Amino acid sequence: MDDFMFDFDDESESADDSSHSFASIRDGVVFVIDSGTTMFEPMNPSESDKTAFEISLECVENGIKNKIVAESRDLSGVLLFGTGATRNSSGFANISVVTELEWPGAPTVVGLEKLRKSCRVRFSSDFGGHSDGFSIGEALWLAQSMFAGIGARSLASRRIILFTNEDNPHANNPAKSRAAKTKARDLEENGIALDVIPVVGGGKSFDWGNFYGKMLPREDDEDGGSLLRNADPVAKIEELMERVRIKQFAKRSLCKLRFTIGEGVAIHVGVFALVGETRKPTAVKLEKRNNEEVKVRSTYLDSATGESLLRSEIQHYAEFGGRRIVFDADELKELRNFGAPELRLLGFRPRSSLRPVDHVRSSHFLQPADSLTAGSSTLFLALLRRCLVRDVVPLCVAIPRRGSHPRFVALLPQPEEFTATGVQRTPTGFHLVYLPFSDDLRDVRLDAAPEPSRNLVDSAVNVVRKLTFRYNPEDFENPTLQKHWRNVEALALDRESVEAMVDYTEPDNAMIETRAGAVLQTFLESLSTEGLTLPSLGNKRPGAAASGSAKRAKLEVNVGYYAREGLLGKLTVAQLVEFCSQNRLSMKSKRKQDLLNAVSGHFNKSVA
Repeated sequence: MDDFMFDFDDESESADDSSHSFASIRDGVVFVIDSGTTMFEPMNPSESDKTAFEISLECVENGIKNKIVAESRDLSGVLLFGTGATRNSSGFANISVVTELEWPGAPTVVGLEKLRKSCRVRFSSDFGGHSDGFSIGEALWLAQSMFAGIGARSLASRRIILFTNEDNPHANNPAKSRAAKTKARDLEENGIALDVIPVVGGGKSFDWGNFYGKMLPREDDEDGGSLLRNADPVAKIEELMERVRIKQFAKRSLCKLRFTIGEGVAIHVGVFALVGETRKPTAVKLEKRNNEEVKVRSTYLDSATGESLLRSEIQHYAEFGGRRIVFDADELKELRNFGAPELRLLGFRPRSSLRPVDHVRSSHFLQPADSLTAGSSTLFLALLRRCLVRDVVPLCVAIPRRGSHPRFVALLPQPEEFTATGVQRTPTGFHLVYLPFSDDLRDVRLDAAPEPSRNLVDSAVNVVRKLTFRYNPEDFENPTLQKHWRNVEALALDRESVEAMVDYTEPDNAMIETRAGAVLQTFLESLSTEGLTLPSLGNKRPGAAASGSAKRAKLEVNVGYYAREGLLGKLTVAQLVEFCSQNRLSMKSKRKQDLLNAVSGHFNKSVA
């Protein structure tokens, strides 16, 4: 599987312009929160007394926790505007810096949590109450200066996320309004993304046209994805947190490839990973005496002399015809060279030809990259729309980087979709689906199973219908990761107890019994009628594990099938005894003929 991962390393990466990888450096995000009087009113009084300010802080707090878990190298900062006090190095009126742009840690999370829980009582004493003498332009200037203190080159992306419920903060001050719009254009020119989160509930509206819609210059980013800046306001904190999560993480491509569509026609596309397994971080080895990190160093030794070897003294070989064929480094590199990194179109196939059974691994996602080839978005979207109209998938060969193996792939088109509140549900682009080679296919021949009766099939169908539900992976958190991070958080923040966790992978037996108890009982009765039994899930003695597995394999036979076909005599005494025991049939003795009479009488009675 590693042969076609989009991983990059210094030895295999080429210096040409046809493939571009992203260096693993930091992102930076500054959260700017409105602290005006309206932000301290209940956001949705009919459901909760939480204020918009508290909900904004909760979103920021959770966002920073996510940063700590997922991207420990990223930087975060928080500032408030509309405070009575002025607490910033530039002296901008009514703006207070809560945390500078820095690596977030336990003190940052504890400080935000303390501010959220005490803001109703202590905000006036801590921040001087509220004031409308602030300037949005100055708040953005201060956020930009926080990035300047770090250095633009050391940050892969810079983003400002602003929380407010006031859609026209400078309605009576045109000068401040113009200054804010000018500063927003300046942020765009300097590569700093600005997003506004409307924290509005209780049926209130947020009119983008009054101020922020004119201040935010663009709707789409350079890769063609919507930034959701003009999304409708929402009252539910879960959806608000989802928006913050989407905005605070930079959309970062694994690589950028040249997509050759035809002779002389090529664009560039970015390759993204929409799904990837999240693992617990690797344990760091420390020296016991001083807790210093231990560095691992590998040394190659000559087995004959014990002397250490340099990399240049090591050769590789392959055995062929009883001989060792030796390769030097250049020959090995050439063996792995299948051409320049690119995605080349081969043709088109009906979408129905893309079979789920041909799944090899999780797919990647393609979006156009206009930054490398102007007009890539236009041609990319035209190709995608025609594929959707004609219900076809392009077939291509993909070479992600120099030294990697070529892979056959299918491009599955996906249109953009939005929720009712304007949040993007699915982005526009192609899923890059990996296809198997003939060597990957397995010719597995299985014995034909006995045909079940119609009654048994209908019973099983009823069970499936009753227990069918809408599956969404976002509804199920990994319990192993949740338990791990809750314990780490409790230790880091000096909490007395670990936050309770709900394991949603555990079946809800009460719900299953309510919805499908009757049909499950009918299904079990149908199994018994057919002479089938479910395997026992009871505990076995440790010493009997192997023999028990073999015994169960012999007993799991369709006794009903043998009875209908007149083949009961082919069953062993052990199988007949087990069947009689499970169905509570009276046995005169354990002679085979007596057992056959008991089993035959059982099925004759069922038929009658």
